[in-house]
Amino acid sequence: MLAPTPTPPTSKRDACELHVDLSRLGFANKSHYEVASAKVGREISSLTELTADEVQAVWAHACLLQGYSIPCTRYYGRAVAA
Repeated sequence: MLAPTPTPPTSKRDACELHVDLSRLGFANKSHYEVASAKVGREISSLTELTADEVQAVWAHACLLQGYSIPCTRYYGRAVAA
């Protein structure tokens, strides 16, 4: 049986866009890592450590923390209400 192929880490560009989106949701920069760590269950010191699936999960978690009942739409690094 073959081992699953590990998912590549997030690119610097995608990590930067997540930082921008989290800031626009109202999270202070230093709390971005706390939000990500809480969602994925491990210590995150850089958003580039996240996989693409984890980025989506962190985004949905952040939206819920800010009171949205469903995740906001991410649009080219800009957060807009769905």
